[in-house]
Amino acid sequence: MFLTNPRKPGLRKKPNGFSTLELAVVMGMVLTLSGIAVPSISNSLRVYQLNSVASRVADDFKSCRFDAIRRNVPTTCYVTPNSSGYLMWTDDTGTGAYDPTADYSITLANAETLVDSGSIPDAPALETAIGVTGSTTMSGSSSEVSLTFDSRGAVSSSATVNVFYVGYPGNPAYGYRAVVVMPSGSVHVWSPDSNGSWFQSN
Repeated sequence: MFLTNPRKPGLRKKPNGFSTLELAVVMGMVLTLSGIAVPSISNSLRVYQLNSVASRVADDFKSCRFDAIRRNVPTTCYVTPNSSGYLMWTDDTGTGAYDPTADYSITLANAETLVDSGSIPDAPALETAIGVTGSTTMSGSSSEVSLTFDSRGAVSSSATVNVFYVGYPGNPAYGYRAVVVMPSGSVHVWSPDSNGSWFQSN
């Protein structure tokens, strides 16, 4: 019996791996796709962070309101500026002074925080969307501000709509949100669309 070599003479095995040209083409495709995707991902991250901070601010007011109703005692929520941003806290002890061991609090110290209405180009349209004439901007102050909820959950001594704007200081193009506290005590988050018209997001 004769054994023959199955390989034909003159044929060489193709080397494993990619050629320099193939690597260059793949790298070019990766860089092109990255250039398209990165701005979209960055914008989505800003929107997510903005929504997160606005929700935290709204939740702090809601928590203060529910405490006032639950304990049947007027309860105050303070917004205190500090060196890193703002401290929001509920005066559960009723002393008027922040007690880190007893008072519920959140800290706004990142790139997205409370801003004044002067940096919000579509701020005047918010009143139209809510359906009111006259509102009070509470955010962006260099001094402490507060809202007190009575035992029914309404805002004490306030017949106007109170607004806390959340955004990126110095970068309004990154977007913004409005946390609206109605005289009745209800709290909502509003967002503007691409045309500057506001809509209630929660």
